[in-house]
Amino acid sequence: MNIVNQLIALRKAQRLTQAELAGRAAMTRMTVQRIESADTDPRLSTIEHLAKALGLELTLVPSSARPELDGWVASTNVTPTALLDPGH
Repeated sequence: MNIVNQLIALRKAQRLTQAELAGRAAMTRMTVQRIESADTDPRLSTIEHLAKALGLELTLVPSSARPELDGWVASTNVTPTALLDPGH
């Protein structure tokens, strides 16, 4: 799953409309719509704004550490979406 698809899934999990996310990220609804429909290839700074608006922080992980990180996440039995769900 690519990063835009992850942002879409998290937006929907938080029950936000594109307009609500756009407002939080200080951009237009049309910008969010174009990103989500793959009509544009967003800049990293735009992805950062969307992530922050969803309560996320972008972090670079060394490729060599990824298997260990994935294993730890899997062992917690908690999905990233569940971490962001205030009712969970």
